Amino acid sequence: MRKALSSLAALVIVAAITVPVAAASRPVIEPLPAEDLALPADICGFEVAVDILANKEKAIMFGDGRTMITGTLKVRLTNLDDPTRSIVLNIPGPGSFDESGLTATGPWLFFFLPGELGEGSPAILAYTTGRVRIDDAGFHQLGGTRTDLCPLLAST
Repeated sequence: MRKALSSLAALVIVAAITVPVAAASRPVIEPLPAEDLALPADICGFEVAVDILANKEKAIMFGDGRTMITGTLKVRLTNLDDPTRSIVLNIPGPGSFDESGLTATGPWLFFFLPGELGEGSPAILAYTTGRVRIDDAGFHQLGGTRTDLCPLLAST
């Protein structure tokens, strides 16, 4: 009887370990298409063209509601009032988001209109490296660097 209980206990332990692994859903991986766009003058005081130079970004969606964004993304930003002023950026991320917000950990490009991150918040066109958090409380640079791109694109 003791041997039967030990065998039953071993089977329960094995089942407890393997069933959640088997029941867990596999992540869903989707490409993230991107198109060229123009940012309004509300951000920098002049329109900025965002041209996609390379895009192999993908979204990896997990069963727990998290989504990770990673992969090649290279863009060129151009001041449309002075097309001689442009910057090429490699912004592969990665980053992840869920219902509480976005956490970015690599090179990223962020742009927000005035007030978009909360009443009275300023416009942002920034290249960041390191850890950034965007949530209901706003934009938080938690490590690394943040470069305001408007002055770099402005005519001198």
